[in-house]
Amino acid sequence: MSLTSRIYRVGLTALLALTGGVLAGTARADAAVPTISIRASGAVHARGAAIVVVANMTCPAPFGGVFLNIRATQKRADGTLVHGLAYDPVPAPRCPSAGQSQRIAITSVDPNSTPLTGQAFQAGPVFVTATFNVCDDTGCQTTTTARTVQVSDVSLNISRFSSSKLTITLPSSASFEAGGAGVIVRIPYSCDAGFFGFFHGRLLQRSLTGRTVVSSLIETVGSPCEGGAKTGVMAFDAQAAPWRRGSAYLILTGELCAFQGAPCVSPYLHRTVTVG
Repeated sequence: MSLTSRIYRVGLTALLALTGGVLAGTARADAAVPTISIRASGAVHARGAAIVVVANMTCPAPFGGVFLNIRATQKRADGTLVHGLAYDPVPAPRCPSAGQSQRIAITSVDPNSTPLTGQAFQAGPVFVTATFNVCDDTGCQTTTTARTVQVSDVSLNISRFSSSKLTITLPSSASFEAGGAGVIVRIPYSCDAGFFGFFHGRLLQRSLTGRTVVSSLIETVGSPCEGGAKTGVMAFDAQAAPWRRGSAYLILTGELCAFQGAPCVSPYLHRTVTVG
């Protein structure tokens, strides 16, 4: 499945969340429905550049399409609001009947805004809404849940992805360049020969003033895999403000596909990195 189609499907999920599930009339005839719940505790990372919540999902039966939408709102101490969304596109999780937990990174920076800035989250209560949509050739089913999540300074990173076709590890550090004009992140990975695709990364950091989060443009690297170990180099240019030394939050998605037949692999990773 192409990255474009994944972005389309995430957009469809967001539309379903806004309309209350317009596809309800096309739901499957059986009574079983997917379920989603949000854990009561979460994490605030990189001084509020991102928060991470944990979604628990089950499906009544195998489905071909699984779409996930997460949004969050926090009231700060001064009464202002911080609104956040999961970084798009979040690759669709597997949906076994036994259930699956997934750590989802949320940021307040709209990737379509100019400049790329948002408000910083704080440790404390956050209102989180999650919509889970599963579809097959007979129709779609949608379920939504919402709750207060307490986010605190704990670690809920996903720093490593490993499958039979691809292994990728996010580093713990990044290189501070040209007085803050840029940041370089070197990402080691290995993938089977015959696969090709791209990784897409975004870097977020709380500004020196403490209230604002600044973000990079989406940086993309990728090439056909030849087997063996490789290093992807992501260069993040400063946008709304210079980068500074200290913690930042890195979010990476991607898709690798075979030239012939094999299913695509879709990594989703995020972690705090130290810029220095």
